[in-house]
Amino acid sequence: MLSNYTISDLSYLAIIEISGADAESFLNAQFTSNIKRHSEHQLQFSAWCNPKGQVKTTFYIYRHADNFYILLPEELKVSFLKQLSMYILRADVQLTDLSDSHSRLGLCLEKSDILNQLPDNLAVLPLASTETEPSSRQSRYIIIFDNEQEGSVRETLTEQLVDTDSSVWQGLDIQAGVPWLTQETAEKFLPQMLNLDLMEALDYQKGCYPGQEIIARLHYRGELKRNLYLATCALKETPEKVTPVSGTSIVSSDKTVGTVIQAQTDVETTYLLAVINNDSIQDSLFLYNTDGPRLTVSSLIKQTD
Repeated sequence: MLSNYTISDLSYLAIIEISGADAESFLNAQFTSNIKRHSEHQLQFSAWCNPKGQVKTTFYIYRHADNFYILLPEELKVSFLKQLSMYILRADVQLTDLSDSHSRLGLCLEKSDILNQLPDNLAVLPLASTETEPSSRQSRYIIIFDNEQEGSVRETLTEQLVDTDSSVWQGLDIQAGVPWLTQETAEKFLPQMLNLDLMEALDYQKGCYPGQEIIARLHYRGELKRNLYLATCALKETPEKVTPVSGTSIVSSDKTVGTVIQAQTDVETTYLLAVINNDSIQDSLFLYNTDGPRLTVSSLIKQTD
């Protein structure tokens, strides 16, 4: 689908530092993953939900020493910081926005030798493979470093990697089934609808956090009626050849049966992640309306023998 061996700018993801003596326990009581089990320098996908169990934002989180760092969409940063700070109360927790002082780059490569040429003080974070990610010889990393190092780091990397914009990395995320929410899709889906349980971003044993009872009830007693799927369509069939935006409707027989989470276009093909009703997957599905582009849909859940 997209170029291999690349370096991509990830400035569309904000970076937040969470520090303080109570940081671990505070975050564990807020997020869907088990923060206490997070390994140092290992990116883990996670989510923050409202009391109804609906996901407010998804993000990557990693630990370094006693501090935690979160990567989340820049457009959700302000509301995230404002709302999360309201829960701190008397806890020893500090939230610091590092987005303007630190660079973040995404690397897609087959061999990790080039990483040995980077300065030791960079955060080099491998992306863990998940049940939704296709098999590949390439590995992906996110590196984070002080802005003052950007020139030398880029010079080292571009000797062997193709410098690309963020759309390439976002396309790889779509292939891997990584659901990033926007203002249009926030607080509309339970974690399981976004396949977060398949990404180890959801721990049913860890205890209470916002929305935990509803999320657990769906897991133990309910039937999941919607899931995250990968879909494609021809760009030439979209209105004015424009990539659909987050929140675009997916319809079948004039009935809305799904919602686009994110989309990217590679040459003439548009790839997208969408939450779709499971009982509509075998039907003819279209973007916008029944006169819109027809979708080809595939499951992100790996089939086992």
